[in-house]
Amino acid sequence: MFREAHGAYLPRELADFRTFLELILHDGAAPAAKEMAALLIEHVLPSDLAGVGHLDIGRAATSVALLTAYIAGPAVLAANHWSVFEYWVLAGSYVLYLAEKSQRAEAACATVFGMCEIAAENALIALADECRDRDNFVQGLPLDDGAVYRARMTTLLGLLCALDLSFLVRGKESQLSPSIRQLMMDRLKETLFWGESATPFYWMCMLVAEQQCNSAVAEGLALRLVKDICEANGDSATGRGCPNPYYSAEAALRLAHGYDNSNDEQFVGFSYSVLPLLYFLARRLRRQALSSLWYGITRLGLADYIPSDAAEWFRWESKTGILNSHLMDEPQSWGQLLTRASSVPTDSLPQMLINRPAFLLWFVLVFPHRFTPATAKVIDDAVMSARR
Repeated sequence: MFREAHGAYLPRELADFRTFLELILHDGAAPAAKEMAALLIEHVLPSDLAGVGHLDIGRAATSVALLTAYIAGPAVLAANHWSVFEYWVLAGSYVLYLAEKSQRAEAACATVFGMCEIAAENALIALADECRDRDNFVQGLPLDDGAVYRARMTTLLGLLCALDLSFLVRGKESQLSPSIRQLMMDRLKETLFWGESATPFYWMCMLVAEQQCNSAVAEGLALRLVKDICEANGDSATGRGCPNPYYSAEAALRLAHGYDNSNDEQFVGFSYSVLPLLYFLARRLRRQALSSLWYGITRLGLADYIPSDAAEWFRWESKTGILNSHLMDEPQSWGQLLTRASSVPTDSLPQMLINRPAFLLWFVLVFPHRFTPATAKVIDDAVMSARR
């Protein structure tokens, strides 16, 4: 009866129905179950998109939006705007996946993608409205909240900054009140770098600081992150290192507080986010500051995962791709570094992402493992161009 009411591209197998029920019964106040939602969406999409017509691609995109409306329901009821935002950005990504994979149905997916964008933006606007009426961001008991408070502030500020930047990139007047824009800078001292999945959130704060003519704050944040990662993952590190971007804030905090004793993964020796931060600083001509950190930078393997084709960028878990890793030169020619930072190749990125920089701002927050030198450069260029 459920299938007859909603069409072909909704859960068919019993295992998918079980996942669907788990998602719609998920605690609305908890972080979004992105991996589970992505798995369900992939299971209900056509297996052979190349042989599917435009009309069916459009129906599949509509089903993604319908499923997401169900899945986001508990978060909507709990006023968990962050989770609502993440579910709709995930949905928009899979709508673009459909269009990219089929190679000919972008127009058929455009309306549904626009709906996903509007829903994600509305969630962020609701979050900003909630913050406007608060001066205390503690949740629950203050003593218990201490373990997660600073990570929550990192997430909150990154989301608000991404919303502000999306208005700028689209040429729209910001809907954020002056008090919210002031909060974004005043509360930076309360944030926490839990791991490399936090880097995109700090990236948004850096770009907003520049927009507010506070380059010292932006560049200081970038330098601090590079320094912290080099110390945590470099050759003198004493612990397991800084968790990579595949670890969410919750997973990274579990490791930090000893709640995941069965996990013995080591992160020392590599970093996924030092390279985009390094290029950011090079483009700002921070030669002296980089020179002071160069020894630590050259002791790290700078990793960069590139999905095998454009459609794979939009999947939560890319099935095929290339993991690049290299060491920076020692000594390093400043001219060569500046050239590389200014001309980061973006040809591996889907054109659908390059053409949608406002969505890309949100995409790297929800998919922090897609924050690469290429995506960072596209965002940086879009913001700089919009400021002119």
